[in-house]
Amino acid sequence: MIATVPAPADRLIRPRWATAATFGVNGVLTGSFASRIPALKSTLHLTDSVLGRTLFAIAVGSLASLQVAGWVVRRLGSRHGSGAGATATVAGLAITGATGELAIVAVGLFVYGAGLSLLDVAMNSQAVLVEQSYRRPIMSSFHAMFSAGALLGAAAGAFAAHVHFGQQAHYVLVAAIGFVLLMSAISSMNPTDDVPASTSGPTTTEGPLDADRATPAPTSSPSRRVPRTIMIFGAIAFAGLLSEGASADWSGVHLRDSLHWTESAAARGFVVFQLFMTIGRTIGDRVIAALGPRRTLTSASALAAAGFAVGLATRNGWMFVAGLGTLGLGLSVIVPVVFSAAAAQQGDTGAAIARVSTIGYAGFLVGPPLLGQLAQWSSTGWALAVLPVLCAMSGVLTLVVFPRSTPLAVPASGA
Repeated sequence: MIATVPAPADRLIRPRWATAATFGVNGVLTGSFASRIPALKSTLHLTDSVLGRTLFAIAVGSLASLQVAGWVVRRLGSRHGSGAGATATVAGLAITGATGELAIVAVGLFVYGAGLSLLDVAMNSQAVLVEQSYRRPIMSSFHAMFSAGALLGAAAGAFAAHVHFGQQAHYVLVAAIGFVLLMSAISSMNPTDDVPASTSGPTTTEGPLDADRATPAPTSSPSRRVPRTIMIFGAIAFAGLLSEGASADWSGVHLRDSLHWTESAAARGFVVFQLFMTIGRTIGDRVIAALGPRRTLTSASALAAAGFAVGLATRNGWMFVAGLGTLGLGLSVIVPVVFSAAAAQQGDTGAAIARVSTIGYAGFLVGPPLLGQLAQWSSTGWALAVLPVLCAMSGVLTLVVFPRSTPLAVPASGA
């Protein structure tokens, strides 16, 4: 019997769907966790400031993990790094749900945050490899899968709250299912971090590319300007990830405590946020190809800042939810663009993403306790007012200092 050799297209499609599934399941875990934060607060009888300090454990775990994530991906490869991150993520979520003791919950959140960061760096490194093999922008489609998963997880959390299914049992159940799905998806990723050959062959372009459009990744060694560029990317990621994380952590609390929605109704706010994040990331690759990274970031930042500011200022629940949707739509493309741009600046994809992630995820480090303390001093509404300010600053930073000729980590397409 003659063994069949997989077609070149299969060698591209299978890792793409495996990576997309990993993003999606990771999103389910994140959405499930975030949607039950109001219930976690009630279960543990926490004030806003104590909740903020408790969520701080996620950020500490994330930052600690990011210090070694690049090394782990280089040492083990992005597939095995994804497996290690996935295992820690589900273990942390299970620990968080298995107890009502605040100290043990904090340990679980630390492990959860550490796993999320390692998984994030590893699966994004795999995604960059797949994107390079396709020779066209597809990074946003992976992040769309994350948002779709988070939407599904948030919707499941809202339903669980509606039928009074316990937050602790919910976390344990989601962790168990997530572990099985993640291990199945990760097993089909590229076994090595070599870029698979494209079936269409290399594409070329004649003449200079638009300076604000996606351009080929540089083949020369990194210049001395790379650290400054990484800092710029990291600052933009900081604003975007703090806003994204704060929306997950505090939007439901604001709807329930300040705008007097029920717990199940409050969870729907995060569902709307994730719905528009998913829509934005689904069309994001086409938007990035049309506008280029610089114009995409400035437009998205302006949309997020203006929409959420209006929704928050009205002090009306439905207008706030509409503002959340606009915020999600604006934030949807920021991290995919920044990660792809950062990966193009360095020969070591994992290290580049880890550096930007370290700065960006510092937003999660300062975000929960900062907003919790601000809410304790004033209200959750005033605390959330930080988000449109950060989005506006991100747009200004992009407009002023984001390199106009910034490439993305994908070869140019002649299409």
